[in-house]
Amino acid sequence: MSKFLIESSADDDIDEIFGVDEDAAAMILAVLEAISDNEQLQQRLFRHGHRNVANPTFDVSEVSSLFNHDYVVLRLKIWSEGGVLIPYRALYAYDGRTETYHVLGVLHRSIAYDLDHPRVKRLLAEYESLGIFPFN
Repeated sequence: MSKFLIESSADDDIDEIFGVDEDAAAMILAVLEAISDNEQLQQRLFRHGHRNVANPTFDVSEVSSLFNHDYVVLRLKIWSEGGVLIPYRALYAYDGRTETYHVLGVLHRSIAYDLDHPRVKRLLAEYESLGIFPFN
């Protein structure tokens, strides 16, 4: 079974979101915990374009701006139980050596794909510190 870790920086992101949008933060945390506890959900995390329509509802996609720079980072879009898209993206990477998913950050969609944003740079520094190797 794979491991699913919410890195401390992602945990800090969620704590910050709690201060801004408690409902969104609670839903994000609930989805991440559901994935952490469910091997079948974890197996879907590397399927670009996968949409889990059952509860929890989420969508998986490669982050092309990062893939284009050799970072194998994917994102989760998460919907509330009422079907409302949450405006934050959980960004994660998979380390095949340790069979571990690492949630690296939870960022507002307005900055989640901006390579020049300090939070994205933080996320990439953490990716590199984990020693996750690109496909190429």
